Amino acid sequence: MHHMGKQKFYENVKNTVIEKKHNGYVVYYELVSTDFTEDSLLKDNIRRKARKLKGFSGSYKDNASGSVFDKYIQQPSYFELGIDSTDKRADVNYLQLIKQWELLNGEIVLDSIDLNTPFDEKFNKGTFYTRKEYNRIFIEFRNEYLLETINASSDKKILILYGFGHLRNFKKKAKKLITHRTKLSSTQTTKPLVVTAPTQKAGFRVPKTVLWLIKH
Repeated sequence: MHHMGKQKFYENVKNTVIEKKHNGYVVYYELVSTDFTEDSLLKDNIRRKARKLKGFSGSYKDNASGSVFDKYIQQPSYFELGIDSTDKRADVNYLQLIKQWELLNGEIVLDSIDLNTPFDEKFNKGTFYTRKEYNRIFIEFRNEYLLETINASSDKKILILYGFGHLRNFKKKAKKLITHRTKLSSTQTTKPLVVTAPTQKAGFRVPKTVLWLIKH
């Protein structure tokens, strides 16, 4: 799921979700969770490291600049997209994500700006890592978790709601990890759900969203 798009796009996503749920599918959706510990100091530290990785605070809409974004809205909540308590958040939490990042890339060192800027204040430092480092954690690591969740699931019909950037890596790994599923295919509803990205000149690209169907 991309985090900013046109109203019509999200209406199409919701309609597809409702249709597939009516046909017996359980939605497995992406959402890195902040619910991982009761230790307030640890939670604060992990949130600050996650913000440093993200490179800015607030929503994508808040940080978008230029008139090209005027017609775009922030992604609605999953509840507003037709997802309910019968569906599953199939994603890691921030503690898992930060631990994996530091395991592969070393400790994320927080400087005075990271430590002293409140979470409700504007924060925009940009990124400090390579695309390869980003993909290994934000794409591959989360895809591995998603696939493990699917592999261990007893759900017969699954609709996966993840960003388009996950697709190539996911399909490659799915052949190896999804051992008890007999069919893996992109739903035909993918095409009308594609949002045209703003121009590269705007300095921002909205990724597509893909829905995958998995049947036992």
